[in-house]
Amino acid sequence: MMNFVCDTLLDYPNFHETKRTAGTSYKLLLALTETVVSQDPEFYASLQMHLPNVENVEDLFCEKSKEWLKAVKQKDKSTVAEMMKLLKAKLEKVKTV
Repeated sequence: MMNFVCDTLLDYPNFHETKRTAGTSYKLLLALTETVVSQDPEFYASLQMHLPNVENVEDLFCEKSKEWLKAVKQKDKSTVAEMMKLLKAKLEKVKTV
């Protein structure tokens, strides 16, 4: 999935501008994508083709992206904030398991 993210970031017309003004999270995401792209392409392609249920994870990624995009496009700050709170709660629950 990081290849999806990297492809998106690099195709963004103002990529260099966003990189200069980025916060810590964005810079971390960029570092992760750079790591993926620097891997051996054949190895990474093979890995992605053989991961169990990778199609399900990628489908879910696309679905979640659409949900977040909808809230952002509607400039619905309260929904985005609530989604962030839910993420935090999910993460805390996973950490305790």
